[in-house]
Amino acid sequence: MANRIRVGVIGCGRITERHLRRMTDDGRIEISLLCDPVESAAKTLANTFAPSARIVTDENDAIDPKHVDAVILCSPTTLHHRQASLALERGLDVLVEKPIASTAKEAHDLIERRDRVQRILGVAYQRRFEPIYRTARREIQERSEIYGNIREIHVYACERWAQTIDGTWRNDPSFSGGFFADAGSHQIDACFFITGLTPIELRADIDFRDKRVAIETSIRATLKGGAILVAHFVGDAHHWAEEIVIHGDRGDLVLRNGQEIERWSDNQMTRIIDLESGTSPNRDFIDDVFRRTEGKKLSFAAPAECGVIMAGWTEGVLESARTSDTVKITSS
Repeated sequence: MANRIRVGVIGCGRITERHLRRMTDDGRIEISLLCDPVESAAKTLANTFAPSARIVTDENDAIDPKHVDAVILCSPTTLHHRQASLALERGLDVLVEKPIASTAKEAHDLIERRDRVQRILGVAYQRRFEPIYRTARREIQERSEIYGNIREIHVYACERWAQTIDGTWRNDPSFSGGFFADAGSHQIDACFFITGLTPIELRADIDFRDKRVAIETSIRATLKGGAILVAHFVGDAHHWAEEIVIHGDRGDLVLRNGQEIERWSDNQMTRIIDLESGTSPNRDFIDDVFRRTEGKKLSFAAPAECGVIMAGWTEGVLESARTSDTVKITSS
């Protein structure tokens, strides 16, 4: 493989700019192609980030080994399975914006394809690459004497989200699960990343707030080992906020807004300042592309398996809210 990886980006919505900003700073990457059904959307991003990139409107033309070595999928969720399948079958490495697919079944199918063709398939859960969450993982998994056994995890997240979705795919239930499944999935995945725990069952309530998708969602889940996860997502707030609290039988770990992390014991707080280093899903993905070509062990922090768990979680929340019953989560 050449010294530079040719990357094609499919889908040129608002999340794509974040990916392009990360990649333009990485000299190992050539942004060789941008694809969107709306040609002007691709051209606008190309003018800012990749003036020499090829512009196409058809995904079949975009997922072409003649022009790209790897693809990043920033398209609506319902297109991920088809596009990722095509890319893997054509021998390309794939990074998918979350969620990886519409269902756990689709996500499992992608893993089977990945293993058969021996390519990389990752999910862009960016919190797994940020210092605060990596530090929290270190605290829980390497300093168990401080926290003991995890008893409960509490998650609260709010955002001015519902006010921005009219006329977009995010307000279409055939594409979107709502706030908890879109922005809110990051906090839940972060909890599983930090603790290593996965869900067994859950019960959920949803308020649509006159929209077509879930805006306010409350969830109570049982995790492997017996810990309880309680989450509340408010998608029509007037500010952004996030808090994750992990209660152990010896101490608590508190994360606020992705910026502060605190250790609590005997009602005393210690602010943790020895943070782990951070990176990004794009940089880590390219690192693994080079590792694969060199026959080295892969280490991408958000592999497709975490996407399977989150797909099952989303299906479970929607099913529980529909039936008003507790739902088993089988994907993990």
